[in-house]
Amino acid sequence: MGKLKITKYLFYLGLLIIAVWALLKITGIVQTPLWFEIGLPTAGFIITMLSFYQDLYRSMNKIYQDLSKDINKIAINVSILNTKFEHLDKDVEFLKRKTI
Repeated sequence: MGKLKITKYLFYLGLLIIAVWALLKITGIVQTPLWFEIGLPTAGFIITMLSFYQDLYRSMNKIYQDLSKDINKIAINVSILNTKFEHLDKDVEFLKRKTI
């Protein structure tokens, strides 16, 4: 497992905010006005989603970079094979002319 990034901490913080608020609200400990009742879970949800999307973006970017490297390697190998086939065609033509 690697080092946790700040986005993972923010993700867990957002989930924690929502969970603690829901628990306190269900038990009746928290009596809040409507704006706070809607605002706190919304803020926790927004923090959670933004950190999730940031982490997802980083993962997709890494996959894209790895695929780009692999595609470049494949392109190089295809060009090498193409060159070898051209030389092979020339050699076969030479052999055909020699046997005729």
